[in-house]
Amino acid sequence: MGFGLKFLITIFIFLGFTLGCAPTPSPITSSGASGLSAGPEPANCTPKAPVTNPISITGHGDYFYRPTNISGLSSTQGLNGNPVSAPIRFAEVAIYDSAGTVIQCGKTNNLGDFSLQIPKTSGSYSVLILSRSATGSSEVNVSVLEDIYASAPYSISASFTVASSSVSIAVGTLTAFARMSQSAKIPGGAFFIYDNILFANERIRTLTGNASFLAPKVQIYWKAGFNPYSYYGSPNSLVSFYVNGDRKLYILGGHNGDVKNIDTDHFDASVIHHEYGHFLEDAYGKSESPGGSHNGNSLIDPRLAWSEGFANYLQAQLLNGRYFTAGYYVDTIGFRGDSVEGSGASAGLGFKVNLSEDGSLANYDRVGSDGEGTFRELSISRTLFKTTSTPASNVTGLKAAAVPFAKVWNAFTSNVSGFGTTSGILFRSIGYFNEYLQAALTGAESTDWNGNVLMDEKQNSSRKDFADDVSKVAILASCANAPKNLTPTADFYDSSGYSRADWLKSNDFYTFYYSGVGSQVLKLNYTQVSGQNIDLDLIIWRTNYKYIDDDQEVRGGQSSAPYIAVKSRRKNPTVELGLEQVSLSSLSAGYYLINVKALTYDSVSQTPFASAALLGTARYHLQLDTNGTTTEFLCPAH
Repeated sequence: MGFGLKFLITIFIFLGFTLGCAPTPSPITSSGASGLSAGPEPANCTPKAPVTNPISITGHGDYFYRPTNISGLSSTQGLNGNPVSAPIRFAEVAIYDSAGTVIQCGKTNNLGDFSLQIPKTSGSYSVLILSRSATGSSEVNVSVLEDIYASAPYSISASFTVASSSVSIAVGTLTAFARMSQSAKIPGGAFFIYDNILFANERIRTLTGNASFLAPKVQIYWKAGFNPYSYYGSPNSLVSFYVNGDRKLYILGGHNGDVKNIDTDHFDASVIHHEYGHFLEDAYGKSESPGGSHNGNSLIDPRLAWSEGFANYLQAQLLNGRYFTAGYYVDTIGFRGDSVEGSGASAGLGFKVNLSEDGSLANYDRVGSDGEGTFRELSISRTLFKTTSTPASNVTGLKAAAVPFAKVWNAFTSNVSGFGTTSGILFRSIGYFNEYLQAALTGAESTDWNGNVLMDEKQNSSRKDFADDVSKVAILASCANAPKNLTPTADFYDSSGYSRADWLKSNDFYTFYYSGVGSQVLKLNYTQVSGQNIDLDLIIWRTNYKYIDDDQEVRGGQSSAPYIAVKSRRKNPTVELGLEQVSLSSLSAGYYLINVKALTYDSVSQTPFASAALLGTARYHLQLDTNGTTTEFLCPAH
């Protein structure tokens, strides 16, 4: 998206909700001036020491949320019916005197109850429950904040008076409502978001058996009727997103004050957990996602596919049917069926996908060719969901492996045998993850996973489909006698109108380490096996690359130059000679991504080649010449 690491935005977009990429925006003030960063969040209060002659203040907190229906008639699906209540659990509680001074604080318990002791001093007081975790919380570490300027949490409050005769005071139930007619800010949305982050931490503790797990602090910005992408200059692009590196998460609250007829996410548990999944990837899994649009139904950069696919899976695994049938991803539009506030004209389901579907028959992101799942977001989601499911969980016969979630989590987070490793791991993808997971599986786990899940989703247990390691070998090595084949296919058009080369069939990608020593030339030697003359090109991408297709460069005006180290894209003569080569002498020592790319786009006519012009196969070798005397083959590990 043109974002540096700090401002890399991972955007949740599915079929029908596609957003094109934009230049790096700056946060804006409420008046529209650019350049204002988020204000500091007010500090949590610290519980006061026990006092003499205390009085107990007790109470309870509830929040209301809109329930989600995903079955039955389409006219009742989505956020449907009257709001329902739930306790506000483990949230910060603060008591203020009439001068606005904090005199005591604590937190609610698992039932939403609280009991705090204050000095028995006559006067007027107020007690607040805030949409954030308390100081020293062992349950969750999160704040749900109203905007980036004040960065203040939401609160609900009650007033009370202490008299000299008071023994204890019960303030009753403090309520965060879900109806705008009851509270314009809809604080129930803030506490619903808060409780789902709490629930995610609880589920991870349960599923991993790690009772002390507590994710780092995340700040979540949300406001009823407001699109948070407005902060980045795109008020009409309705999205929830996570800002990588900043540990800030933004939840869509609507648009121009509308929460009834338009997409909102404050009561969409799937979206909240999905975006929190991106935060967890940032904190534990060392995200390499380049960001950008993803519509849940096309081949995309494997780094982006992995990041989005994992977040889709994690919400299903953690929610586990809490609000609707287990294994679904659900996004709603507006609300309907409220006896007080009625129904939105366009309310309903914006998106619903079943992660237990057969990969070859799926409604979204259907897979066909072996290895294709590496480049498909929802195939990755289904792969992971089936990995930790059992056949009995689906009456239609789910292909599953019953792998404990703890093994998946370890492969995702471990700094020894997983994506938590900070050095030596580049170009993270489902294939790379599968290598770590495969090493942890035993017996039936491995058999079912390889034979059922990976086969069903056209996945492989290695990096053979993307960024496989290549290493130098002697000229008589096995790969010299087994060259690679590339049989390209016609480009497809994405939702933004640009033609995209097929990641699997028209490209091969390899991880290569360049030593920086000697005069080295990388060569792509190829011949035609059948059909037309297939023109292969050689591109060396930097580790932070953003893949830009030819059509994006020619018609879209985007430049791949910052991401390409060197390239050879020689124009073919009448008869293809089959040689592309680049000198590596200008490069620094380090890792690079080799891209063997079939030319599928005519830059003169500015149109992709027709399928009839690509009916053929090219057979190739990668070779490395050192100092003009030594020729070695670069052979893939798998």
